[in-house]
Amino acid sequence: MAIDEGSAEDSTVIDEGKIEKTVEEYVDMALTSDEDLGKELLEDEDIKAHFLNYGLKNLHAVLQKALEKHDRTQLSIAIIGQTGTGKSSLINALMDLHSGEEGAAAVGEVGECTTNCKEYKHPKLPNLSFWDVPGVDSPKFPRMSYIEDIKVENYDFFLLVYSGRLKDSEIWLKSELDKLKKKCYFVYTKVDNDILSVTRREQNSKEEDVFMQLKSKSMNNMRKISSPGEVPKQFLISSLKPKSFDFPKLSEQLIDDAPDVKKLVLIYSVGANSKKIIEEKAKALRKRCWPVVLLRAFKLLTQVPAESKLLKLLDAVFDCLDIAYIIREITFYQEQFGLTDDNLEKITEFKQVSLSDLKSKLQLKTNSIQLNGDGLKALFHNSEAYLKQKVAQLGPTSFIESLVRITESHKFAECFLEMILDNMKEDALKVLEFITKGN
Repeated sequence: MAIDEGSAEDSTVIDEGKIEKTVEEYVDMALTSDEDLGKELLEDEDIKAHFLNYGLKNLHAVLQKALEKHDRTQLSIAIIGQTGTGKSSLINALMDLHSGEEGAAAVGEVGECTTNCKEYKHPKLPNLSFWDVPGVDSPKFPRMSYIEDIKVENYDFFLLVYSGRLKDSEIWLKSELDKLKKKCYFVYTKVDNDILSVTRREQNSKEEDVFMQLKSKSMNNMRKISSPGEVPKQFLISSLKPKSFDFPKLSEQLIDDAPDVKKLVLIYSVGANSKKIIEEKAKALRKRCWPVVLLRAFKLLTQVPAESKLLKLLDAVFDCLDIAYIIREITFYQEQFGLTDDNLEKITEFKQVSLSDLKSKLQLKTNSIQLNGDGLKALFHNSEAYLKQKVAQLGPTSFIESLVRITESHKFAECFLEMILDNMKEDALKVLEFITKGN
């Protein structure tokens, strides 16, 4: 997508009083007349608590905070291991950074070793921290005081990183973390090297088959050191290939195991590296559509005619949108699905294809959209049939007559965002298939 930077400057002047009135009336209507939306509203603990304590008063501010929750929730992940096990490369892969980029962990510096816990903040979610933590029995971190020294209570997850054979100290640490009910996983970081070694010796072997053999052998060894009946959580990865081997499963496991209040941080932080993750992102982003429209299209309350032809209604709806804000929201979707030019350029580097050829080959639907007022309005008009069908699929409502024009116009705007979201999801799946299945 091409972004017209100038368009973002002409942001609609927001009348907080009108926003509050619109939000309160719309939410009141939803809670009494739309069972599904009412349930979705009250799924959010902050919204539910506010509603129970204060009713609809100032609810617009709570909705705005809900949109920003992933920016305010702190989450810390400890990456523990000895020097040379690939911790820095793993941290960079989790942050979608290359070594040498600003904020990235230094990789492969001769003579360097981790002697203190070092924090790396996610470049787009600074409330998410990855900590490079020295391994057990390393300088300054003896086993006797290790748990206390690393301040184990400060971390939400522990990734126990190793290459080669597991050491006794690493097995001990896993046992200690289990006793403390901490979420921890073994991460073997150099499976690509092992596979390359095997395929060089056995020229007829296939990478996928070798990986499955290594994984089976590794899991059998892991069971020997696990408690009876325990299913060990171990991931064989290459930090150079975050869409391959067990890297996507590691991201999925982090999302699955995160407490609800922190799950969104992980969904937005990980790359679109698997179908499951893309689905999780789409689900989370879809929940943003109605509050975004509600908070940033409040003029729909008074300026959209109650009865008009569809095209006239679409024009009226579009003219009431805060275009600069909508562009920022769409750009956020684009970043989440890895569809920015910067993200796609990284793919072209190892696929040896130009960016224009990549976009053409995959026929990305969202590639041709111009992110400015004229571009979005053209898309809005071109989507007339789709939007009419989507709104019609919502079926008859029991909304009170005085609010029919609000619900219809808001639904059109919401469906417009959802259409772009659906197209981006489809494009993300195309990109994923291209990377994982070759040309």
